[in-house]
Amino acid sequence: MPQFLKSKLVIVVNALLGGVIITLISMVVSFLITLFEGGEDGVRYAFFKSIFFKSESTAGGATELSFGFTKHFLPIIEYFLVMTVILLVFQMICRLLFVRRERLLKDESE
Repeated sequence: MPQFLKSKLVIVVNALLGGVIITLISMVVSFLITLFEGGEDGVRYAFFKSIFFKSESTAGGATELSFGFTKHFLPIIEYFLVMTVILLVFQMICRLLFVRRERLLKDESE
């Protein structure tokens, strides 16, 4: 595989992995914030209403908890795609600046 394609592939894979990691971290943080805010029973939604958390108090004083995904996966996909594009553009700009810097240093040494 040519070096040019290899470097582009590395940039794309890094952006995809970064998008997944940022999306998962954002979902977890959003869920934890929703989990610990407010003390009322009921259903609360997090991360653009794609995750739910339901708490119910029983007659015995125990609290039943349930959580999961709603049927709205589009916000998760959109967030992942936006983060991936941002990371991809950022990495491409950094790569272009690195190449320009190397070219300027090479021209300066001649």
